[in-house]
Amino acid sequence: MDLEANSLLGELPLEFGNLDHLKWVNISLNQLTGELSRSLTNLTMLEYFYFDNNAGLCAPDYDAFQEWAQSLEDFRGDVCAPLPPNAERDTLIILYYATRGDNWRYHTNWLTGVPLGEWHGVTTDGDGRVVELNLNANKLSGHVPPELGNLPDLTYLTLSGNDLLGDIPAELGNLSDLRHLILDHSELTGELPADLGKLINLEVLRLNDNQLTGHIPSELGNLTELEYLEPNHNQLTGGIPVELGNLAKLIWLDLHTNQLGGEIPPELGNLPNLGWMNFTDSGLTGAIPPELGNLPSLKRLSLGGNNLTGEIPPELADIETLLRLHLWENDLTAEAFLPRLSEMTQLIHFSIGGNPRIDGTDVLPHAVALPNLTRLGLHDARLTTEELMPHLSNLSRLRVLALNDNLLTGDRLLALVGEFDDLILLDVGNNQLTGQIPASLGNMTGLRGLFLNGNQLMGEIPVELGNLDFLYELRLNDNRLTGALPQTLTQLEHLNEITFHNNAGLCAPADAAFQEWLQSVDNVQGDICGTVPSDIYTAIPAHCMDSLYGGASTGIWTNECLSLNRIENGLHYARYYTFTLEKPSKIDLTLESRTDPYLILLSHTGEVIAQDDDDDEGIFDLTSRNSGIRIDLEAGDYIVEATTYAGAAAGEFILSFTKAGVAKGPDGWLSGVAVTVEMIEDGHLRGHR
Repeated sequence: MDLEANSLLGELPLEFGNLDHLKWVNISLNQLTGELSRSLTNLTMLEYFYFDNNAGLCAPDYDAFQEWAQSLEDFRGDVCAPLPPNAERDTLIILYYATRGDNWRYHTNWLTGVPLGEWHGVTTDGDGRVVELNLNANKLSGHVPPELGNLPDLTYLTLSGNDLLGDIPAELGNLSDLRHLILDHSELTGELPADLGKLINLEVLRLNDNQLTGHIPSELGNLTELEYLEPNHNQLTGGIPVELGNLAKLIWLDLHTNQLGGEIPPELGNLPNLGWMNFTDSGLTGAIPPELGNLPSLKRLSLGGNNLTGEIPPELADIETLLRLHLWENDLTAEAFLPRLSEMTQLIHFSIGGNPRIDGTDVLPHAVALPNLTRLGLHDARLTTEELMPHLSNLSRLRVLALNDNLLTGDRLLALVGEFDDLILLDVGNNQLTGQIPASLGNMTGLRGLFLNGNQLMGEIPVELGNLDFLYELRLNDNRLTGALPQTLTQLEHLNEITFHNNAGLCAPADAAFQEWLQSVDNVQGDICGTVPSDIYTAIPAHCMDSLYGGASTGIWTNECLSLNRIENGLHYARYYTFTLEKPSKIDLTLESRTDPYLILLSHTGEVIAQDDDDDEGIFDLTSRNSGIRIDLEAGDYIVEATTYAGAAAGEFILSFTKAGVAKGPDGWLSGVAVTVEMIEDGHLRGHR
């Protein structure tokens, strides 16, 4: 490219660095100004670059650019004059190199001589002093340099959403004017420096979603201007400092998902402006302090997933502003609290399930009396259908109903809940519901989550579920469902998760259109129609599988265990047996019963190797309608499925297993063959010969 002597004006555009194949450039004898763009260092094929005799065009005087220039065959032009000393500029350059600035998403004007306020993410005051540094989600990597503590006028620092390493520098405690320190989602490690307690003007401290360890420094109790304290989603230990009760301006206290341990300090009841307290999943113990009932501004109290004990303080009913109360999965009692629950008329969210000393039947009469309640969490509360039914009509206004892991039975509940127009999430997983999935669930058009997993539901999936336009999660696994998923599900454009494994033949259609849609769903668990399960040991419930040794095994077909391979004409009952051959062998398998049996031999991956209905080969001396397989097998693990010809056929059977031509010993085991039993990785037993 030869542009010599063309009276060109202005600066060389940044996009010049996109000309990947340039080998020779001459832009001398023009009126160009400013610094050469650092994007030129992208021109890896460039050999000659001439830019002399312009109106101030120069090469920046920093190491990376000069190293690139020296790599060329010829580089002709002036070097920019050194910038006057600027301590804040030097600090930013240190940050640039410490966090691999060349790889940042945006680094406009960094390392140039333009005013610092024109560098990407940097804000300066009228005197050119750095007051804000915002490099959020900018692909920073490396470590946070301690030199950032040398920016005395900094009021706002955010480096969140990056891939940083190492500790938070204690030197950040020197930033006495800092009001916002935001370092969340940045992979930081190490302990919280106690020096952060010197930031007396700090209003926001956001450190969530890192890998921080150690204690929460008690010195944070000195931050009297602090309004938001968020070190949640880390690995912090050592309890909650009582000094946090000094933070009179605190609005938001989020410590959830840590390993804090210890008790909740009663001093936290002294925070007049606190609106949000979230200590979920933090390993807390002891009782809930009744002093929390003194919090006049509290809107959310989340204490679920801890090891709290004792009575829920009835004083919580004194908090007139409380909208959300989450107490699930502790070891609490509620004898004094529940009679006051109906006074909390402002509550919109209430979850108390998973407390072994609190029964759902005691909670329901008080919960249904809450006029503004939209979300009820009553999982694992030993609640039966009979106890739920009298209150069901009063729950029709709910938007979220979580009744999973209870004792719900029968086929009426789902049909009745299907008439709840406002539900966005229904969780009845891990109960004992029976019957078919009602088509009326397809009328709940606002539904985002539908969890039916872990029941005894039967039949095919209703096509009407394809009407749930906003559905995000659908769990159908661990039931007795059959058939192919309906094609109407491809209308669910927002679906992020669908699970349908561990059923009685439920599968995803194999056609290209359905599979293309299925691939657009992030989390899928289930099998394609016409294929074997991806993990046969996961597909078979543990109580349906036994080890098979030499000799005869007796069994009973019941509706507790279902066939994975006999799915035509309704459900077929089955039992499964595993065995291992340590060398190639010829084996005999026979299945005898007054119920017409069907015998299937599977590989360890679930692939059908052989199957027999009525001793089709005529090998064995069996009575009519009994089954037998004789086959040569390689060494390996195998599974026998003992099932029936007809659907839903119960009865007793005898399964015999021998090496062909080897007599049984007097104890019924194979003669001369040692038998051991050991656990395999998935927890099932198998016999070893």
